[in-house]
Amino acid sequence: METRTKEIVDLGLTAALTTRGFLLLDIQPVDARRFAFIFSASEELEQEIQKYWNNTLTVPAQRYFDQIKVIKNRLYAQKQYGNK
Repeated sequence: METRTKEIVDLGLTAALTTRGFLLLDIQPVDARRFAFIFSASEELEQEIQKYWNNTLTVPAQRYFDQIKVIKNRLYAQKQYGNK
């Protein structure tokens, strides 16, 4: 059985979801400047995405900022070295 995935291209949303405990499965290039962040698709994930866009999702500010740095480091490593 193949796992369904959800692609997200928004860094802020990705940081919010990882702060909320969702596992970032992969990062795939979309084009030369953009990347898609891959999560396992679920109803819970969709609900959290809706909360984010409705501005009702709350996350600890410091952990959110830390997640942005972690994701940016992964992006840099992938661009620089081809690692995931």
